[in-house]
Amino acid sequence: MFTTFLRAADGSDSVALGEGRALAVSPDKKWALVVQPSPETHLVLLPIGAGEPRRLPGGGLLYRRASFFPDGRRVVFNGDDDKDDTLSYVQDLEGGPPKQLGEPGFWATTPSPDGLSVAGFVRGIGVVVQQADGAGPPRKVAGALGGDFPLQWSADGRTLYLKSSDPEPPLTVYRLDVASGRRELWKRFAPPDLTGFLRYGPRIRGVGYAVTPDGRAYAYTYFTDQSRLTLIEGPRDWWK
Repeated sequence: MFTTFLRAADGSDSVALGEGRALAVSPDKKWALVVQPSPETHLVLLPIGAGEPRRLPGGGLLYRRASFFPDGRRVVFNGDDDKDDTLSYVQDLEGGPPKQLGEPGFWATTPSPDGLSVAGFVRGIGVVVQQADGAGPPRKVAGALGGDFPLQWSADGRTLYLKSSDPEPPLTVYRLDVASGRRELWKRFAPPDLTGFLRYGPRIRGVGYAVTPDGRAYAYTYFTDQSRLTLIEGPRDWWK
């Protein structure tokens, strides 16, 4: 069982919110969306402050990633069902079961600032934008490369932050103008110490990268393994 903590960016002590694996924080900072594993996997809203946890209808998926819509009244999430199909859903927090968004294989990541569409990707197609009401097929985003992964919309809804597919450091993030398809390098990130570096992001659940809509803050996860020592033998004059 995971426990979800909340920590301010000023480095102050973290505060335990309750049991569950953290997925997202509501725009008003009043709720944390988490996954709890029993009696079956399900989504729960944990209060940040006073209040009682709220279990959302539905469950039984391997939940991977979730985001709140800007109005804070809905969430979009994805996960694998018992057939290992990747599915995305939109769920109203005031009640009702989740509704599937798009076709199987569509991986939703981040809603647009106006709440009318959701960016994500489809294997074999690339980065796409799907209408949040599910109407119509997803629209491929011009200028995005096959291995790109959408992280966040800019605050004005004109730009997508995209993570490149290269698993090796540095982690490279681009800004893509959705209308023109113009792509530009935004930032490169690398751990301060690459000793034992394994990978960026979790292996199974979630993505492990985040950018704020104003581009002023970011976060990422990486894993290291320093429990093994490898001896490499080379020729005596290797230094030449």
